Amino acid sequence: MATFKPKTVLGALENKLEAERIEGKHIRLKVYDDDGTLVGITEVSRGWAELDDDLMGRVAKRLHVSAGFWAEVCRCRYGRQDFLERIRE
Repeated sequence: MATFKPKTVLGALENKLEAERIEGKHIRLKVYDDDGTLVGITEVSRGWAELDDDLMGRVAKRLHVSAGFWAEVCRCRYGRQDFLERIRE
């Protein structure tokens, strides 16, 4: 897999998945389904220059999807509905 800039990952979370952003020491993001049920919580450290395979895998695990699928969301190949369908499987 490739590395991703935090800006790209945050953009995917906030824009694609419509995550709620909570500011703090780290940026915490909560993802809800269409009914308002919390489906995942993850965070992105302010100190990360890039998210490598390990960090992308950690974010994906917290969102209950594979690292490969999460990378495709970050590449704009999948959107919110794709994500919600994937976690329901």
